[in-house]
Parts: sequence; structure tokens; C-alpha cells
Amino acid sequence: MSEKHKDTDPQETQEWLESIDDTLEEHGFDRARFLLEQLIE
Repeated sequence: MSEKHKDTDPQETQEWLESIDDTLEEHGFDRARFLLEQLIE
């Protein structure tokens, strides 16, 4: 990871990644993609 994108809070990042994984398992790719698209709009 470059300095420009240094992870300043690895614990929070891990929590987000786990949440995304849980969403994928429980609700599928389409739901996870929808949520991520909402975040970047």
C-alpha cells in the first residue's frame, strides 16, 4: 500500500472487511455491491 493510501486505522478496516464478507455470505454479491456503490456516490 502506498503512503498516499496508508491505512490509518487497521482495526476499523478489518471490521469493514468482515462486515462486507458477512453481507456477501448472507445476502449475496448484488447486495454487497449495492452497499459499496452507495458509499462511493
